[in-house]
Amino acid sequence: MNYARTKWQVTRYYLGITTQQEALPPPEPGYRLEWHPLLGGQVPDLFWPEQTRLLRQGARQFQRNGPPF
Repeated sequence: MNYARTKWQVTRYYLGITTQQEALPPPEPGYRLEWHPLLGGQVPDLFWPEQTRLLRQGARQFQRNGPPF
């Protein structure tokens, strides 16, 4: 649901490791790409609280176990 509560929308989040400092332009108009640091407790707040909790959990696992590759 969007902020105006007028339509449903799909938001996808991916955890990954990159050396890029900024996101590249999105592939299509109307889309937005953002990079956020996950280490050091810098996890951004997401729309739904359970999304933020899941992201923080993934960041803790990255810190504890290192990247999965």
